[in-house]
Amino acid sequence: MVGNTPTSMQAHRGTSSVCRVSVAETVSIPARHELIVTAKLQSKGRGFQHPVGIGIFEPKQRHGGASDILMARVVADPAHKQIPVRLINLSSDNVVLYKNTNIGTFTAVDHSDVGSEKKKDTVGFGAGR
Repeated sequence: MVGNTPTSMQAHRGTSSVCRVSVAETVSIPARHELIVTAKLQSKGRGFQHPVGIGIFEPKQRHGGASDILMARVVADPAHKQIPVRLINLSSDNVVLYKNTNIGTFTAVDHSDVGSEKKKDTVGFGAGR
């Protein structure tokens, strides 16, 4: 669902539309705090093209030893190959995520059903512009 509009989203056909997502900069998440951090789409190698357009970020099931970190799924438009990711530290200790740490995947989706609502209700750096 995007906004109040029910929609089905399917992966693009053809070239791979899934890539890894990593933390763009080292970040310290204070105990029992929530942050929105910049994450970047990682290249799979020579000739790989990043997914274009709206997609969904899916967090890894467990992030290394940081099982007290929750990450939200995000529907985003990855301008400049970056997306915002919401992190929540449930522990009583600060947690550090280091630059380039893999935190999940981004999958481009076919959003043809979304219509004019897609720009208004997506998040991202430059979404809706």
